[in-house]
Amino acid sequence: MPFANRLFSTGLLVLLLMGLAAVPAWALNGPETVQQLNQRLAATPTDCVGGNPRYACSGVLVLPMADGHPQPFWHHGSEAEERGSERFYFLREDGYGAALAAKVGYLLQDGFTAAGQEKPYTVVEDGSATSGEVLIENWPQDAPDKLAVQALFYDRADPDSLLLAQRGQRQWFEETGQWLPLVRYDAGSGPGTFGFSQQEQLYDGYQLAARLNARYAARQTSCPDGSAGYYCNGIVLRTVGEGDFHFWNPSPNAERVGGVSFSYFLEGDRATQVLYSKGYVSRVLSAPALTPFKIGCVYPADGVTSNANKNAACTLRKTCQQLGVATLAAWMERYAKTPRESCSFTDSVADLELVLEIRAAVGTIDRWSEVVMLPWPQDIGDELPIEALIFSDRSYYEGSGLTKGRRLQRDYLEQTRRYLHLLKVNFNSSPPFVYNPSDQSKP
Repeated sequence: MPFANRLFSTGLLVLLLMGLAAVPAWALNGPETVQQLNQRLAATPTDCVGGNPRYACSGVLVLPMADGHPQPFWHHGSEAEERGSERFYFLREDGYGAALAAKVGYLLQDGFTAAGQEKPYTVVEDGSATSGEVLIENWPQDAPDKLAVQALFYDRADPDSLLLAQRGQRQWFEETGQWLPLVRYDAGSGPGTFGFSQQEQLYDGYQLAARLNARYAARQTSCPDGSAGYYCNGIVLRTVGEGDFHFWNPSPNAERVGGVSFSYFLEGDRATQVLYSKGYVSRVLSAPALTPFKIGCVYPADGVTSNANKNAACTLRKTCQQLGVATLAAWMERYAKTPRESCSFTDSVADLELVLEIRAAVGTIDRWSEVVMLPWPQDIGDELPIEALIFSDRSYYEGSGLTKGRRLQRDYLEQTRRYLHLLKVNFNSSPPFVYNPSDQSKP
């Protein structure tokens, strides 16, 4: 019986033996894909059901892509074209395989699954038990949907490799309309292990934009626990200027005055403009974080806190509570013509409602508010509740921030080994947050 036919006829039995028959391999999501890959690494049969070779039901066939590999990734290089086959590495827990020659590449389905998908591949030389190499006959480059690719992998220790893998993920989607999962590969000792992060997948950006747009549209001024809307609704956002610094660190002046300036955006409010053309969005302030953002005070317009004395960002012109300013009428009497000279409010529900009332009543109010956060320690970007990066085509101080936003994205990835999506924001349009995979940083 031909090899491909044997694979197809015994595929179900092998999946049952592996405990994965309930979830077809070609329908697995990211975590399930990683689970299956690691199970295949750990499986060590001498051969597979029906006398099929070991790579048909165990181990992982990997093609590392060195610098200069043809693009899109499923195309063949000159060496493969000349030989008529692609060189894959066979990784398995009991020692088959070798150190990978590159930090990014792609993985094939096991032989049984590939046949079940009607995407069988032809092995022209099986060195899985000796050299750790398996030569697979070249496939038509113009039919990637016939290639049994299961996932793209990258070396989690190398930020560039994630961006390269994302390029492949985008290429595959643009060609086939399907998203391949990106999996982390940690070589360790031996064949290594695979991992998965939802946040690193390009398609996750669409879900992120939907969440932010829903928060922006939720106008409740209080949360279920009785805290103000800052903690569960709306968008708490900080934009940053240019300089030789990491965007997540408080500036020296912010540390001096005792406050880091954010803004609060909520549908229906007059807050429609960002100060700088790039920055970041906080998670809802009630979300767990190693180092949460903590509100010191709130100004209904720009509080001009950069001019405050030491540790006086929230007492620059006294607090509204100290002055007895607790109603719209009381505030209008003092500040209607000079909203930037306002006293500061607390983060209570009543004060949030009054801030929104003030902003609705004063036609000349700034197109942004100021939420002052207490400074946090330097260089702890991976501990902060940052949900997304943003850029705008236009801000108060700058023009387009796409290129600058990509620099923020790259810097955060290099320093923390964590990936943040970059979204375009325009609070004068609906919805305000838009995600586009092509806006993300390029390798």
